[in-house]
Amino acid sequence: PDLHIELEDRVHPADVAAQNQDLNHESEGRRRGDHHQRGPLLLRRRQGGEPRPVAGPRRRVLGVLLRRAPLRPEAATLRYLPGVESVFGRGLAFERKRWLPEARAAYGEALALLPEVGHAWNQVGHLDMLLNDPASAFRHLRPFAEAGMLDEVNLIEYGSAALRLNRLELAERMLRAAARRTPVHAPAAWTNLAKLCGLRASREINAGRPGPGKEQLDQAEAWLALVPAATTDVALAGSFRETLAGVTGLRGQLAYTLGEYAQASRDLREALSTDPTHPDAPVWRRLADALERAATTPR
Repeated sequence: PDLHIELEDRVHPADVAAQNQDLNHESEGRRRGDHHQRGPLLLRRRQGGEPRPVAGPRRRVLGVLLRRAPLRPEAATLRYLPGVESVFGRGLAFERKRWLPEARAAYGEALALLPEVGHAWNQVGHLDMLLNDPASAFRHLRPFAEAGMLDEVNLIEYGSAALRLNRLELAERMLRAAARRTPVHAPAAWTNLAKLCGLRASREINAGRPGPGKEQLDQAEAWLALVPAATTDVALAGSFRETLAGVTGLRGQLAYTLGEYAQASRDLREALSTDPTHPDAPVWRRLADALERAATTPR
C-alpha cells in the first residue's frame, strides 16, 4: 500500500534496479514487521550512505519505476521507528543543555529526513512549546495527534497549544485526557483546565451573563484545588500562580458587576498580591484604586 507506479523516461535502468532492490528489501522487512531493520535501511537511503551504480549517458528509456509513496500519518506503527535514534541525538543533547534554538533546528533536520515518523513531528512541536510558539507547536503536533498517536508528552502539549490558540473545545478534550491518562502531567493539565474555565468566565462576564461566569469560576477553582500545594516544577508553580491570580481577579470583576464593591476590592487586591506581574494587573489596580477612593469619598 506504500508503493505507487509512475512512468519514467529519464532514468537509467541501473538506477531503476537499485531502487527496486531497496524497495524489495524494505517491503520484505515490513512484511515481517521488522522495523528495526527498516529504520536503518530508510536512513541509509535518505542520507546517501549506500552506493549506487553510476549512470551512463542519459538515454530515453520508457519503463515502469516503482516509487515509495509517503507514509500516511494514520499508520500508527510509525509513531516511532526503531533504528533511527541517532537522528535525534543532537537535538536531545542541545535540549539537555537548554540550548533550545539549537535543539529546535536539530529536530527540524530530523523531521526533514523522516517526515513520516510521528516522533520527529512531536519533538519539533515540543521545542516549539518550550520556545513559546504555540501556533507552530499546534501545526506540528496536530497531524499525528489527530491520527491517535498520542503519548504522555504530546498529549499535554497539544492540549496546551490548543488552549493558547483559543481552541477551547479541543483543548478541554486533550487536557482532560492528559489528566486521566498521564498522572505525571495531571497537575499541569488541571492548571490549564482552570485557565480554560477562566477564559470562558471572562467571556460570560463581559457579555453581561454573570450567572454562567460564576459557574465557570467555580469550576476553575475546583480544578486548582486538585493541584498539590508543594511542587519543585518552577514552570508549573508560575503557571499555577498566574492562573489563580486570574481567577481571583475575575471574581473581583464579577463582584463589581454585581455591585458588591467591598468584595470586589478585596478580590482585586488579593489577585494583585498573588501575581503582581499578571497581564491583567494594571486593570485590577486601576479598578481597586477607584473603588477605594469611592469608599473614602464623603457622600
